[in-house]
Amino acid sequence: MAADVKGGLAARLIATVLIFAGLEGLIFHSGLYARIIEPDSTTGFMELQIQNEIRRPKPNRNQVLAVGHSRMALLPRIANEMQPGTGYTFATIGLGGTTPRTWFYALRAVDPHAHNYAAILIPEDDYNEPDMWEDQSDRESDLHYVIARLRLRDLREFPWTYKSADRKWAAFEGIVLKGTVYKQDFQEFLDHPLARIAKAQYYRHDSAGWYYGFGGDARTLAGLEIDWAHKTARFPPSVPEAEQKRIAGNCSRTNHPIEGMRRRIGCIGIAGLSIITAAPGPGFSSCACRGLRFHRRRFLRNSIAQCANLLDGRTWSCWMSICSIRWSARSSFGTPCT
Repeated sequence: MAADVKGGLAARLIATVLIFAGLEGLIFHSGLYARIIEPDSTTGFMELQIQNEIRRPKPNRNQVLAVGHSRMALLPRIANEMQPGTGYTFATIGLGGTTPRTWFYALRAVDPHAHNYAAILIPEDDYNEPDMWEDQSDRESDLHYVIARLRLRDLREFPWTYKSADRKWAAFEGIVLKGTVYKQDFQEFLDHPLARIAKAQYYRHDSAGWYYGFGGDARTLAGLEIDWAHKTARFPPSVPEAEQKRIAGNCSRTNHPIEGMRRRIGCIGIAGLSIITAAPGPGFSSCACRGLRFHRRRFLRNSIAQCANLLDGRTWSCWMSICSIRWSARSSFGTPCT
């Protein structure tokens, strides 16, 4: 009798686990829920950018794609007005608040075989790469931006790109049980499912036109003068006082007091990031950087300088917002500059 009870209990427990795993996989791991995620969320914005770029027609490989955060100022509509002269079509999946860790997975999503683009544009906040106050390699929001693009195979890399143990565990748990990341959004969906589905479809069908047609900020810094020797700024009357203080603060900022906190936003331990930075054609040098391996412990003086001097001193046109790079000897570094 006791054996039968234990056996029945074990069978029900196993059945419960299997049902839970099946629902988790069907709803969250299949990509089904990503289609109805709140468009005005971190995950929703990222998915819109990725899906719009995947659907964008690409008649040839003369495509230039920008990634980055809010400082990536490329407006494809304006850049494409020069297309008859350059021969290139521009697009962007840049999104405010993102880091190089998220750019990797966004690039993997839109171009998994690394052959769709002639160049990838990556922003660099500061050519000197000064130390920063925030260690962005431990930024929790990265998981939320790319959760829809993470797969079980990413358990080998993604969680271990964080520094703290709790962030590593949250990333590991989030990849295995995506519902733990989606839970708040899922609860909001259950409150108004039909409205959410309608909104998600509306954004999915029309948002590409909204983003492409965006004309930029009408405000201007015309008339701004900066004395770099004395680190002072002289502003035109149109600039609000709050903006004046922020800009002046950037001009006079100093390095982080903790030596060695040199832009760890790029120290993410992801192997094999292929960044094709240029291809033959008007307005570009022919070069590429492949096989980058981001190392979490080694700090180099300047990632741009390292890239520019890669491989026998040849010049490479790599503009990156990452440091602490160890160049891994993979099968190919791409097409060398000539």
